[in-house]
Amino acid sequence: MLTTNKILTDMESLFIEYEEKIDLLRWIDKEILEGELEIEDIFDKCCVNLRRLTNVEKVGIFAATYSRLVPYCKLESGNIPSFTMEPNTLQTIIREETCFIEKASSNKSYYTLFVPAKAIPGMDLIVVFQDSMPIAGASHLTDEHMQEYLKSVARQLGIVARTKTEEKTAKAKEEIINMFFENELQPRRCWESMIEGIASFFPKTGPFTISPMPLIQVLSYKKGSCYLSLRATQGTYFHSEDENERHAVGETLPLKVDETICGILIEQNTNTLLVNPKIEYTNRFKAYMYGKNIPGSELIVGIRYKGELIALLNLEHMDQDVFDAYHIRLLSNVAEFLAPFVNALISREDRLRSKEIGLLYVITKLIRRMASTYRHKVDNLLLKSTATINNLRKDVETLGKTPNDRIEALANFLEELRQGSKTFLRDVPDYVNHLGIDLHATINDAVSEFDPEKSKEQSRIEYRVEMPSQRLTVYASRILREHLYNIINNSREAINEAISKGLIKDGLIKITASRIQLSDALQNDTSSARVTVTISDNGVGVPEDIYSDIPQFGFSTKKESGGSGFGLAAAQEYAQFVGGGLDTENRPGSGFIVRIHLQEYSSEYHDHLNEQKAIKGERDVT
Repeated sequence: MLTTNKILTDMESLFIEYEEKIDLLRWIDKEILEGELEIEDIFDKCCVNLRRLTNVEKVGIFAATYSRLVPYCKLESGNIPSFTMEPNTLQTIIREETCFIEKASSNKSYYTLFVPAKAIPGMDLIVVFQDSMPIAGASHLTDEHMQEYLKSVARQLGIVARTKTEEKTAKAKEEIINMFFENELQPRRCWESMIEGIASFFPKTGPFTISPMPLIQVLSYKKGSCYLSLRATQGTYFHSEDENERHAVGETLPLKVDETICGILIEQNTNTLLVNPKIEYTNRFKAYMYGKNIPGSELIVGIRYKGELIALLNLEHMDQDVFDAYHIRLLSNVAEFLAPFVNALISREDRLRSKEIGLLYVITKLIRRMASTYRHKVDNLLLKSTATINNLRKDVETLGKTPNDRIEALANFLEELRQGSKTFLRDVPDYVNHLGIDLHATINDAVSEFDPEKSKEQSRIEYRVEMPSQRLTVYASRILREHLYNIINNSREAINEAISKGLIKDGLIKITASRIQLSDALQNDTSSARVTVTISDNGVGVPEDIYSDIPQFGFSTKKESGGSGFGLAAAQEYAQFVGGGLDTENRPGSGFIVRIHLQEYSSEYHDHLNEQKAIKGERDVT
């Protein structure tokens, strides 16, 4: 028979237990509202209190995704429950939000209770309790009242995870917004700062921390284009021996869609793509940063504005299985948030480009007016000079004497000057107007400048031009010829250096052109084909440690001999301006390769484009 004292003692113990349980929930609520502890610290304290309140041996909090279940606390490994669970069982528990108990058996000497809770998109929580099999009776983990209480605790912990994560996300968003205002939407500075803002979204602690940080890239994309533009990148050059973190931000480098894994997302018209490049799509991996090393994990998320793909976030890591559902959801949220800002940046760049086009249009008209005036004045002068010489020639003939050699030479010179002036005046507009350019003639014209008879230079260099039988017409201006000449001249100088050092006896500069029919997925209303001009040499190449600096304006390996560092950079800018791109391949000590990618000319599209540019340019400058 129970005594009054026994009943009162049991009631007091029960009240104390209930009060402790309520105190734990209150403490969690307080941390949600005003606490400054990190998620892992809160979870650790909860595990200690739950182990005391439930009187079990082990308590652990786990983060659950569709791909893995990992500890979300910093307790010593001896205090964390150990178990195995089938993926289907895990997904069922999460989906139905019901407790699941794995009872002790002949080969298992403990009970395990799994209590699920919703946390954030892409991640749920599982609170796991583990206790030894009781000597008699059932485990108190099977008590329904206890399970209901533990479900309440788990739900509160889910709110902790969600609230703390939202606070960090809001702070990261605020920093990005401030960055755009501080940089006054200046494209280069904004691209540079954006990549740092994206990195701040990643958790610094917890089960989804990635160490070292992955390579992060932002690439812009224009619908129907054959190229992606690398706007900003930050991360580790994994081919570096010391793997020091380096940054290359603010770049605008073209990457071919059909030679990148990012292009697969575009072709499949999906929002996310998670692959292991070492196993999948190896032939499509020609990344800007890694050289010959292929990463083990790559996550790509599209940035869409009003339903249209305008950019991509690309993450790469040297380890395999680094990214999962949590990171996919995280990057998807980041992409959604960045979309209006990226669109504003691209729009601003388009407006700046429009102003450049307008200025170019005005300069073109000015040159034409100057040319007209020049033609009138020079023609009058030349006609007068010619008339004077003719009169002089008649006087000499009247006297019955042979014209003097000086007079004849002067006549020839003036005639050449007159014809040259006409040619110049005729060709000036073609240097600024973009139209269909005969690539065969343009390449041969550039190479002809290095003819020994024309250059008056003894040379041990062979200039080999290999062109397809089909005539190629590209969308460009006559300035293309100047860029080709400059690149060929760079090769010539590199070969002469190699010869002077005794590295080679004879030089070879090979210029080839090829036409590539684009796949249906990449065709657009500009062109169905891409034309690539390749210029290769067997010169000294470029030292590996400065190769990445080559595309930068003002950087030159020939400063001492008067190099400006603008040639290759200007050629790259020009190729991008006409809808193409430029890439290089370095062979230190044995040569260098430059590839210029251009659009095949389409009169139906490009003539209309030129008209629109002219109209827009005239409107922008008036």
